[in-house]
Amino acid sequence: MRRLARGHSLVEFVFSTIAMIPIVLLFIDSFFILYALQLNDMACMESARLAASGDPRLAFVRAEQVVDGSIAHNHGPFSLQLLEARSTVDNSELAGLALYGGLVSGEIDVTTEITVRPLVLQWFLGGEKCLRFQATHELPCTYVLPSAGDPVLKQDYAQAWREFDQHSVNKRGH
Repeated sequence: MRRLARGHSLVEFVFSTIAMIPIVLLFIDSFFILYALQLNDMACMESARLAASGDPRLAFVRAEQVVDGSIAHNHGPFSLQLLEARSTVDNSELAGLALYGGLVSGEIDVTTEITVRPLVLQWFLGGEKCLRFQATHELPCTYVLPSAGDPVLKQDYAQAWREFDQHSVNKRGH
């Protein structure tokens, strides 16, 4: 009878191990998916912050730098990409302020997407499956557009400066 008891516990151990290994691996996959979601959200938030901190025409370029940096530091079976970085600032508004400069305000809308290829979960889903998650952040932006300078005003300013300079020299000379 003792021998049967030992064999019985070994069979229970084997069956419970066979059942527990996939469950543990699914938990690991779920934590990996949560990590990818967090990475996507943080990269989207950081790229929106950086995109809103300068010229609205270059928002996509600045946002793309953050996304490229985020994926370069994280190695794993997922890919992060920037879908869009839009600005509500009109090009006509920027063109109207180009000569004299001024304050431009609007909103920057950044959307990123992460594609996750979970290791065990794709086996349960049947084949090479990918999970895609998107994150969108919208931030207000203000930008002071520098003056491109009106040639007429530049000439007037230069003329006025020459006259002031000449007047100062004449005053000192007398």
